[in-house]
Amino acid sequence: MSKKLIIIEGTDNVGKDTVINQLLDRYKDAKVYHCEKPKSKDAKEAAKEQYNSFLSLAKENSVSKDTTIIHNRSWYGEYVYGVKYRNNDENEVKKSILEFENIILDSSYDVCLIMLLSNNSDFLVNNDDGLSISKAKKELIEDETKRFEEI
Repeated sequence: MSKKLIIIEGTDNVGKDTVINQLLDRYKDAKVYHCEKPKSKDAKEAAKEQYNSFLSLAKENSVSKDTTIIHNRSWYGEYVYGVKYRNNDENEVKKSILEFENIILDSSYDVCLIMLLSNNSDFLVNNDDGLSISKAKKELIEDETKRFEEI
């Protein structure tokens, strides 16, 4: 049985937790990592914090003995949220994403990226849980979706 790394990405309220719960029905021994937003309010410090957090996670995952790892969000989201809301440099974020991908792809895991998006921003606005960074603003959600599509 091969080792699996499953990365779930997408906009807020699109169903990531639902998909993860369905995956956990199949992969009962899976370890789930939930990537959080940075604690620092300073943009440069937040970018550094996210980079170090994702670098540590990628390295940890690359040597893990777990047979199945699921990421609820990952470094791909930094291209959306870090650039859009924390003023991170887009090219630096892309460079970091490639670095993390290379670490993971050099591991013994089969990697699967599941990108959940909706072309119905009204659906996402109506399902907002009050925790989203977009605060249920349709134009922000549409821009986030576009950025996820780009990355």
